[in-house]
Amino acid sequence: MAILITHDGSSATKARVEVIHYQPQYLPPEVIEKGIIVDEVPDPNPPANKVGILFINPQTQEMWYEYVDRPLTPEERIAQLEEQLRITQEAVDALLLG
Repeated sequence: MAILITHDGSSATKARVEVIHYQPQYLPPEVIEKGIIVDEVPDPNPPANKVGILFINPQTQEMWYEYVDRPLTPEERIAQLEEQLRITQEAVDALLLG
């Protein structure tokens, strides 16, 4: 199956994938000419609390993921702040109550 990859063209050997189109046969030729046709796209395998960013080497068509921290959800951020507050309160209590 042909898959069209378009990338940011930031480097001759490393470019961030911007679009993955699984039915390039429906695209106009000028769009296809700007991309790279590949047979498959690797699946991401992110560690906990990370997201994968897909990169491609435009010369070799090798693809890989680089993993970065994902933004916290509002619930996760509240839980993090509550934990920090609890630790701070315990430290203050220990100082005051000795």
